[in-house]
Amino acid sequence: MNYFDIIIIILVLFFIIGSALGITLILYIYYRSSSGIIIFKVDKINNRVLRITNSYSFVSTIFDSKKSNFKEFNYLSLNDFLEYFDEKSIEKFNRVFETFIPENNFETIEVNINKKYHKNFTLVEKFILLIDKTITNMRSFKVVISQNSTRDYICSLKWAKSSKKPKNFKLINFAREENFKLESQNNLVIGMLLKPEFYFKEITEIDIYEIFLLFNLNYKKTYYFNDEGMIYFIIKNPWKSKLNEVNAIVKKVVKNRFLNKLFNIATCFTYYEIKTNNDLNRIKNILKYSLYHIYNKPNEIDEYINLNETIFKNEYFLEFNHNLNKYHVINNSSEGEFDIKKSMIVKYKTQEKGNLFLLECDLKKGVLSDSWASFFKKIPYLEYKYQTIWYNYISEIQHENSLNSMVKISQEVFLDPHFTPLTNKPICLVYAENNSFLTEELREKIMHNSENNVYTALYIQDIDRTLINIINTVDKLRVLIIGQKISQRLNDWTVFYECFNIIKLLKSKRIRVVFENPLNNLDDLIVEKLNLNYAFYSLEKEQKNIP
Repeated sequence: MNYFDIIIIILVLFFIIGSALGITLILYIYYRSSSGIIIFKVDKINNRVLRITNSYSFVSTIFDSKKSNFKEFNYLSLNDFLEYFDEKSIEKFNRVFETFIPENNFETIEVNINKKYHKNFTLVEKFILLIDKTITNMRSFKVVISQNSTRDYICSLKWAKSSKKPKNFKLINFAREENFKLESQNNLVIGMLLKPEFYFKEITEIDIYEIFLLFNLNYKKTYYFNDEGMIYFIIKNPWKSKLNEVNAIVKKVVKNRFLNKLFNIATCFTYYEIKTNNDLNRIKNILKYSLYHIYNKPNEIDEYINLNETIFKNEYFLEFNHNLNKYHVINNSSEGEFDIKKSMIVKYKTQEKGNLFLLECDLKKGVLSDSWASFFKKIPYLEYKYQTIWYNYISEIQHENSLNSMVKISQEVFLDPHFTPLTNKPICLVYAENNSFLTEELREKIMHNSENNVYTALYIQDIDRTLINIINTVDKLRVLIIGQKISQRLNDWTVFYECFNIIKLLKSKRIRVVFENPLNNLDDLIVEKLNLNYAFYSLEKEQKNIP
């Protein structure tokens, strides 16, 4: 073999290696995900981890190697899973896994990858991960952890190749633009219902950028809107595969409602060219139809996502819009088309009526079907929009002692600076969706009101640290109502002991306790220890039209 042949062989080898590297880089750029969510369940009793979501293609993260056992619906030992992370991160995981997380609450931790981890990687995967270290330097992840009814820990690990907000990323709310147009013939809409606390709390650029990362959005092709208790994004000319990708993320969000701090309900659909504000109104109509139904019927999500322009001819969609518009007109009317329901607080053992009662504003019979009225009243934003009107109507109509009457008010309405309860108005019975009370803000408002002899009551659905903090820092609560979610489980000794500790604290503060829909014939020991003297039965409400 002469030198010429050797040179040819070397060149061929270089060509093959170069081609392989080129193909690898193409795969690296085009076929790997740049952000995502990995959801997994930790069974602490058996020290094992179950991955719930599938693997990302082409080793998008360190958790996705072909030889790894960390695959969808496959158990991995907890020790093997923790090896992915550095020592400080393992300590964070262990700290959380040793605590109880109340329902609808979650813990968030930031964790870092173990730089020395080298198990189960092929040669190609090692090369790709080397590129990751060199180019993206992706090391840290945010993990959100909740606990289910069987005491397993449900975790979502959020990752992105670049978690830093670009310098030229600016948060512009295009809902304020008078003549927004988008000439592209193909647009993707992603919409979310805001959590109630963000009706008045500031939404930052970082908050929105996290959503961009969650859905892997190109900020140069995406337009942001914030309007009527919803945030939504319009993406022009998305790839055909983008709808499927977004659709999968939307379903994860609805199934695991703790994934994002701004929202827990989402949807997506396609829309054609946006020429006028009428197009934006039509988009909002689809969003409301989709999001409101998913909120009330999350198990039927497939019926209300991936909609398109044919929905405008759907009879049920038209019925929804007609009744929603009617609901707005009725609530904004000065004619007062309301009935007031009155629920008496009674003594638990004798059912003798006490001196406290709960008032509730409902639409009059016949102005809207019961099913639609009930449907819309469950939507937090519509409650927020009209609760002040309902409260003022009750205050003007009812003539009984205001110190003995209560009206349920969401914490978002209660904390609104324009909402001002007075001594001659009913006591506000404040509640929070999913028991997510804003401790500091509530404390300040309750204390401020008490200085003017305006009392407050709380309605709770869970016993957690937030509740204890509120009770510890507030002396001016008049009543605390323990919701039926707790009251109907007092025979469960775990629930009993949680209540017992709270009751002791409430007695020391001289706060009256009322149980909603408690079971009949509870053991005398439970009744005595929990100071179960008063109850009200919201499932057997007496309707009363007050002149």
